[in-house]
Amino acid sequence: MSIMKKFSNRFFVPLLIGVALLFVWTSCEDQSFRKPEDLQPQISESSPVAGEAIEDQYIVVLKKGARPSKVLSEHGMEAQHVYHHAINGFSLNIPNNRALEALGNNKNVKYIEKDLKVKAFAQTLPTGVDRIQADLNSTAAIDNTHQELDVDIVILDTGIDDDHPDLNVAGGYNFSRGPSSKWDDGNGHGTHTAGSAAAMDNSEGVVGVAPGARLWAAKVLDNRGSGSISDIIAGIDWVTQNADKFEVANMSLGATGSSSSMREAIQSSVSAGVVYVVAAGNDGSDVYGSDGQLGGDDDIIPAAYPEVATISALADSDGQAGGSGSETSYGSDDSFASFSNYSTAVTTDNPVSSPGAAIDLMLPGVDIYSTYKGGGYSTMSGTSMSSPHGAGLAALYIVANNSSHASASDVYNIRQALIDAGVEQSSEYGLATQNDPDDNPEHLGWASSSSSGAPSVSWVNPLDGETVSGTVTLEVNASDADGSVGQVEFFVDGSLVGTDSDGSDGWTTSWTTGTDGEYTLKAVATDNDNNTGDASITVTVDNTDDAPTVSWVNPTEGETVSGTVTMEADASDDGSVTQVEFFVDGNPVGTDSDGSDGWTNSWDSNNVADGDHTFTAEATDDASQTSSAQINVTVSNTTSGGGMFVSDISFRSFGPHLGATVTIRYDSDGDGVAESSDDPVSNASVSLTLDYEDGTTVNNYSGTTDSAGQIEFKWKQAPSGSYEAEVTELTHTSYTWDPSLDLDNPDSYTLQ
Repeated sequence: MSIMKKFSNRFFVPLLIGVALLFVWTSCEDQSFRKPEDLQPQISESSPVAGEAIEDQYIVVLKKGARPSKVLSEHGMEAQHVYHHAINGFSLNIPNNRALEALGNNKNVKYIEKDLKVKAFAQTLPTGVDRIQADLNSTAAIDNTHQELDVDIVILDTGIDDDHPDLNVAGGYNFSRGPSSKWDDGNGHGTHTAGSAAAMDNSEGVVGVAPGARLWAAKVLDNRGSGSISDIIAGIDWVTQNADKFEVANMSLGATGSSSSMREAIQSSVSAGVVYVVAAGNDGSDVYGSDGQLGGDDDIIPAAYPEVATISALADSDGQAGGSGSETSYGSDDSFASFSNYSTAVTTDNPVSSPGAAIDLMLPGVDIYSTYKGGGYSTMSGTSMSSPHGAGLAALYIVANNSSHASASDVYNIRQALIDAGVEQSSEYGLATQNDPDDNPEHLGWASSSSSGAPSVSWVNPLDGETVSGTVTLEVNASDADGSVGQVEFFVDGSLVGTDSDGSDGWTTSWTTGTDGEYTLKAVATDNDNNTGDASITVTVDNTDDAPTVSWVNPTEGETVSGTVTMEADASDDGSVTQVEFFVDGNPVGTDSDGSDGWTNSWDSNNVADGDHTFTAEATDDASQTSSAQINVTVSNTTSGGGMFVSDISFRSFGPHLGATVTIRYDSDGDGVAESSDDPVSNASVSLTLDYEDGTTVNNYSGTTDSAGQIEFKWKQAPSGSYEAEVTELTHTSYTWDPSLDLDNPDSYTLQ
């Protein structure tokens, strides 16, 4: 066996297979960025019209095993359609209720339902087409009236649905598996990219960037979305052979590696005058790979080739600039899509000059709604969705400028013109979130025919998702590149509520809210070129004054507490909470009228006996409405320590008056020794006798200790002489007095 043969058997063939398998990201719903359950496209073909039942027409579903012909014969009826596979049954016209009732009573009938009218969806302006203002391009002339642009776009992909009613498909060729004539799309990806580039402006389905352009299918990927370098080159070869017919080629596909043969094929095709627009890829990495240099095995191809227009992805949710749309799965509205590849450097022989280095443009690529296989429509994400927007832009430019496309120089002039016509990421039409992962911010592709573009609109008040009530001042920011906004109209659920034609003090109007519920607010700005821009938000109206809500923060349900407890509750209201009152077993223990630092109250649990107790927090709002929350807690102040003792009796004189302060503690550390460091006892009942020097009792006092375990007794107009104070009784709900531990009882004092 020769060395070459040994090499080819053990290495070269597996290498070719590996390279072929690299063509699994045909983009869009890139599996590296979606969970498996998210990979199924959302297909829409038709929708029922509510309430529009077809008179006397019904669908009859039979039980398993029942024969439609037998049931029809039994009732002397004739079917319109008989179903054997998806369901077992038939459809028919039933002119009277008696016949309908008789059929319904047949033991073989599972159920009967009315037949409903269906209709195709009206044409939708996809967010991607709207975001780059292709609807304002005079060449595209999007107005729901079908026209065919005299330009040809080749889609090198999984094929195109050959009879999709929303696509002007001129023909194709299969370079993948099967006969060359079988270029119909069995995957859906190629049809989706075709729609973004050129879906017809026919009042149905969707519309593309270059509506009605002739589409050609170069099926280079199979129905699984996979292919090989050799298949790709065959497709490029066919495009080059027909370069006099094709102006633009879109390649929403790629691989990681190096292929001189594919680059050479593209170079030849570009030299023949075909503009190649390709997806940057969905790896969130540099198109030149980790080394940042063209020519390595880590390149993303064909995105890294300087001969092609490489397109990165923009995340946009509402088709408008300004970042006021909802969050997308791949970043906030008007941001650099999280999955998109980028470019940190560019080769010195790049034939165009782009601020994005090796990236020509950034275009919408998240949640793009477009055509799909089987005559349907779907929503998909990826740079595969960005690229056909670029192909559509190139087609529009060629038609509008009658551009020559006979050489590589012509191709590069077209690419440069599109780059120069783009808008900067930092402009009002660019990114609301400046998150381009490199230092080379490519322009956002732009299609508007107006020199200034459409006005930019963003909401100031209220904000998306906000709850409002009463009379609301609606306010937006509206601006135009030449400062020529003429008016802003405000709509609530499609109804005009006000127009501001003088924005000198801001663009505003007043709206008096009504019934509670969710409403869509839309502001439409019109400039002096009659271009319009809009922004929409959703708000909730709540004019019902609800009672406050309250819940416990501390303690929690079932918790055991002791000593001093910080009670805390959360309380909120659609107006304002004025106070929270706290109760223990129905008895008020404190009120907080200032919730700036939380709704709290301090309570000494020694006030109650050990055991289960009910805590209640009651909130009151500014309309005097109340609500409450209850929890059950266990109080346990029993310790392993010793009993109570008199820690100190101290005297003080103030003029002719005498005072005695008693401090009560308990043996909290259980060491059997009374110490000044032991814990004080609050709510202890203290009785004290004060005797004069002649042995007579001056007075008997009683009271309750405070949180510091202290109580003060006073004798006004006390005569001079010696006094003795003694605690004679000391009680508490949780502690027992142990006189043997007293540190200072009795105590004497001489008043001068």
